[in-house]
Amino acid sequence: MDSQAFEILKSGAKAFGLELGPAELGRFDQYGELIKKWSGKVSLTSLRGDREIAVKHFLDSLAVHPLLDDRLLVMDLGAGVGCPGVPLKIARPSLRLLLLESRARKVSFLNQVIRALELPDTRAVRQRAEDSRFQMGLKGQVDVVLARAVGELEWLTRVARPYLRPGGRLIALKGPHPEQEIEAAQPTLARSGCRVQEVRRYVLPDTAGPRTLVVVEGCT
Repeated sequence: MDSQAFEILKSGAKAFGLELGPAELGRFDQYGELIKKWSGKVSLTSLRGDREIAVKHFLDSLAVHPLLDDRLLVMDLGAGVGCPGVPLKIARPSLRLLLLESRARKVSFLNQVIRALELPDTRAVRQRAEDSRFQMGLKGQVDVVLARAVGELEWLTRVARPYLRPGGRLIALKGPHPEQEIEAAQPTLARSGCRVQEVRRYVLPDTAGPRTLVVVEGCT
């Protein structure tokens, strides 16, 4: 990444309570270069510039950081380019991370990222999150399910619920106005014993604009 992207990443991370040192910034640099390299042969992302990747992928992911504790088992549902899971793993290495992605070429990319960045306790699995057999294998074991640009809240609640341990949370990264999705999800939330515990708002720098984190918990 260029120097401007580094500065915007460092200053933006501070807003989420993070001090990124040389080791973390080095991994973000490697990660950004891999995204750009692989995007030429795999449909990973429409973002190509260093600043766009730093803000709209990395910083958007790091917004979740204040909601996490160490050593949690975290599932990134529909991981795609690896966000938010990989940036959060870089910033909080003790997380145990499962990257769930249904497309084989994207799983290949994620495995390359895991190797290149030497991320411990991190796996990329080719699987659909709604697969009932896979759900049974992880039933009630996941602390946090993350979802970014992967469907509406009603569907996410139904899919995430089997994975979550008692007290676990679904954190959905949404745009500035999630109210309609939250309203549409109310019947499913009620049937599942879930509730929207918090809607956390934040603003990304560099004109990227406002975003929200919708936190669902209490599922039974």
